[in-house]
Amino acid sequence: MTNDDARPIRRRVEQAIEQAAAEGAFDNLAGTGLPLKSESGIVPNELRVPFKVLKDSGMAPAWVEMASEIERRIDEFRSARRDHERRMRRARQHALAGTAGDFAARFRAAGNAHADLRDALAKDVRGIVRLIDRFNTMAPASAPRFGFLARAELEAVDAIWPWPAPGGDPA
Repeated sequence: MTNDDARPIRRRVEQAIEQAAAEGAFDNLAGTGLPLKSESGIVPNELRVPFKVLKDSGMAPAWVEMASEIERRIDEFRSARRDHERRMRRARQHALAGTAGDFAARFRAAGNAHADLRDALAKDVRGIVRLIDRFNTMAPASAPRFGFLARAELEAVDAIWPWPAPGGDPA
């Protein structure tokens, strides 16, 4: 089949995709807004087959295994942050739904819970940064580096509960 022969088929496929999108068939798909998983994203193109053979035989270079660990820890951190955000949203609704007398205690409890988890998430971020630093010293220059911005990640955590911790400085 030549390119000219494929054009009508391609056009029909594109029309079907456009129609499905217009009807909302692609709305709310699992994984929407999340990065695609790529097993070979950290290995330069010219080394993917040899490294896959090494990895499958249990002999991958340490930096390849470390890259998988970094990806796993980043995914776990972001999942924990999303879970925390859902919990804090529920805690805020719970505080607002109570009586005025209950509000202060519930709000304070939510702030304390956020401060505790924020500390744990900050510890996770520091561990990820240390692992990325080790990776960067081990991996060849041709290996892509991780784009993990620790400050931005922690700012996203802070934005979950923007009120100061109890007894903290409100300014």
